[in-house]
Amino acid sequence: MSTDLEIIRQKITDLYRYRDEYFLKINENEWPQKQAAIEIKIKVICDELEKHSDDVDKAEYYFLKGWLLNIRDQYDSNVFETLTKSIKFRPDNQQAWLELG
Repeated sequence: MSTDLEIIRQKITDLYRYRDEYFLKINENEWPQKQAAIEIKIKVICDELEKHSDDVDKAEYYFLKGWLLNIRDQYDSNVFETLTKSIKFRPDNQQAWLELG
């Protein structure tokens, strides 16, 4: 895995932590903006991931994209489609199966 993807993977992990600890770290006046703040961060990371779409393993690319999009509270059919593509490229990717579940 390239260093760039490792950095993106860490950013996604950090975003999950940010989402889970949001109410502990953010002033209560900003609580209603939680989803908007997360969407902004998703967009930034997704744009960074898109830059590497042609020069990385497709299974890893689709997994990272699906994992990133799965952070949302609401169901998104793009998550299902993206993770399914990842599994088609690499059926033994346990992380993708777990996210898909």
